[in-house]
Amino acid sequence: MNELSRLHRTLRRLARRRRAIRSAIAIFGLVCGIVWGLGALFLLDWALRMTPLQRLLMLGVLAGVGIWAWRRYVTPWLRDGESELELALLVEKQVRLDTDLVAALQFERPEAATWGSRELEEAVMRRAVEITRKTHFDEGVPKEPLKRRTIALTATLLVTAAAAYFAPDYLQAFFLRLMFHRTSYPTATVIDEIRVAGRPVEADMHVVRCPGGLPIVFEVVCKGRVPSSGTITLYGMKSRRTVRLPLEPVEKATGAFRSNLDRLTEDSEFTVHVGDAETYPVRLELVPPPEVEPRFVVTPPDYLPDHSPKVVRGLRQVIVPEGAHVDLYLDSNKPLTSASVTVEDVEYRLTPNAQRRTWRLAAETTPFAEVTGSLHFSVEAIDTDGLRVDPPLQGIVRVKADYPPRISARMLTKLVVPTARPSLLVDAADDFGIRKIVVRGRVFRPDGTVREL
Repeated sequence: MNELSRLHRTLRRLARRRRAIRSAIAIFGLVCGIVWGLGALFLLDWALRMTPLQRLLMLGVLAGVGIWAWRRYVTPWLRDGESELELALLVEKQVRLDTDLVAALQFERPEAATWGSRELEEAVMRRAVEITRKTHFDEGVPKEPLKRRTIALTATLLVTAAAAYFAPDYLQAFFLRLMFHRTSYPTATVIDEIRVAGRPVEADMHVVRCPGGLPIVFEVVCKGRVPSSGTITLYGMKSRRTVRLPLEPVEKATGAFRSNLDRLTEDSEFTVHVGDAETYPVRLELVPPPEVEPRFVVTPPDYLPDHSPKVVRGLRQVIVPEGAHVDLYLDSNKPLTSASVTVEDVEYRLTPNAQRRTWRLAAETTPFAEVTGSLHFSVEAIDTDGLRVDPPLQGIVRVKADYPPRISARMLTKLVVPTARPSLLVDAADDFGIRKIVVRGRVFRPDGTVREL
């Protein structure tokens, strides 16, 4: 049945064109839906200044609406392609023809030979070929939906281009916020720098470690439209209380503000409000300063009978024998970055162990190598959070002086016969003990000679 080859080619070409146009309609609708959905989310986010959790929930809602819109407006245009009979029926309906095209395609089937007159079959096919030559099959193309979607896509792209041209900062901030970055929309007042207790607070920081029990200074630097004052809002994590601290302008510093907090007693969150600018909440984590305890290892001098080292812990006033060797250790409850001791206005560095919790002073090059007098010392230690021992630990090493031994001797009688053996009683005392007693004597003879005993 070569008579209908032209009809088959025309219907295949129509099928390809309809498939391309239906895909374009679906894609145009999908792009418009995504852009307008994001636009609605942008307006809500900009107006309500939504939190990350709220943005996540809105993205979930937007995804649900997108699935519904996909099934409702996109999927119908992406269904399986029509058969030749369906396309022939569509063309006949659009051009308002009789059923010659469909009949000709049906007469082409093998079983059509048993249906009836051969002359009728050939007449129908000739009629179909004639219709194929004279009819424009473009009527089977869905032009009106494509036109509507094209207009909608063009308008969407124009609006998007205008937004990108006139407000690029807003679009950049919006997409960063969609990725849950800690970014705010542009404001007339720009918070350029924040410092807490002397430490800079970066835009992506969630936690700032602060010394507990000490005054904290908040410093804020702004640019753009700078107001006359601002506010810092503190929210206690345990007490659930909110405290507002005024930000006062700093003299001779344009756009600089400062606020003082007497002390931080619990973990809190703070937010800075200056003009129309507002920061994300940043957590203030209460960090105690390092606790340092001195430890002395005292090695007695050689003149003492007991030379074993003695350990003295936790005392700031230590009494040692004169000439003793003292090793100073510092034990900390947290790792330290540095530790030093100042003795007689000279600073000496301590060396840490592997965990940096125990530090030792090399006494060989310090006055502690041989203590001969009172030594006043002060200890300075800095932990990994930059906190210092406040106030610095101070102490004194005193010397217990080694006075000469005290001795006395006596005899029961002073007059004896020549052959007598009188007894000599000796009493000796010393601050640190007696190692030995040596008695030296002289014998004076009547003839005037002297003999050493």
